[in-house]
Amino acid sequence: PLALAGESRNTVGGYVSARADYEQLTLQANARYDKHDEYDNYNTWSLSSQYHFSQNYSAYMSVGTGFKAPSYSSLTTNPDLEPEESTNYEVGMSGVTSLVGWRVSVYKNEVENLNIYYSGPNGGFGQTYNVDADIEGIELQATFDTGFIHHTLLAEFKDHTDARGTQLARRAKENFKWLTEASLGDFDFALTYIYTGKRLDLPTENLTSDDYLPATSLWDGAISYWVADNIALRARVDNLLDEEYETAKGYRSPGRTFFATATIDF
Repeated sequence: PLALAGESRNTVGGYVSARADYEQLTLQANARYDKHDEYDNYNTWSLSSQYHFSQNYSAYMSVGTGFKAPSYSSLTTNPDLEPEESTNYEVGMSGVTSLVGWRVSVYKNEVENLNIYYSGPNGGFGQTYNVDADIEGIELQATFDTGFIHHTLLAEFKDHTDARGTQLARRAKENFKWLTEASLGDFDFALTYIYTGKRLDLPTENLTSDDYLPATSLWDGAISYWVADNIALRARVDNLLDEEYETAKGYRSPGRTFFATATIDF
């Protein structure tokens, strides 16, 4: 492995942004220059626009580029890594229909030289490689009220593979979230449900079913009591149903966990 102790890097960057509004149309442009002492100079940019059809409906689109230097931990396994470079596209619409707020967005990210760690044989030490990858997805969001309870629903569907056709590490293809919030007198309540789909832990040369993490369903709850306008007592429970799950192979996440805090604003 490459010895990195005592090494340092210097990066100097500059950033400019401009915005223009023309009645119902908003335009924005951003540009960034980075001078990296190891990976030369990079110019990245983004362009975006939003058009308001009416007070309740709008559409937007954006395109941009990105640059990311390899981390020191990745370089310890492969000192010849190249920086990641990406081009990102997104289009979407948002609005309010029949008291339901909604947003739909579709995106595509094309990444060159994505730094991906591949495990070694039998789970041994592996190496980080540069691999091209495509990430495509759609995100849906809806907000609405039922009585005094406010709901936020989120859904994301992703297709993400590297140039070898392997699913990217630790990224689910489906993610769902349901957040409910309510206030009753001096009490605030919140209940959250999060579903994370089946996902690959770390890619290997020969994948098996054991290399995947199963889908998880988690509930979290919270309550706040306002003693005064500036004093609140809060309690939270994560993993309410005490589910057993892992975010990475061999690293079991905490079971049911309780938190209590008190805050005073001056």
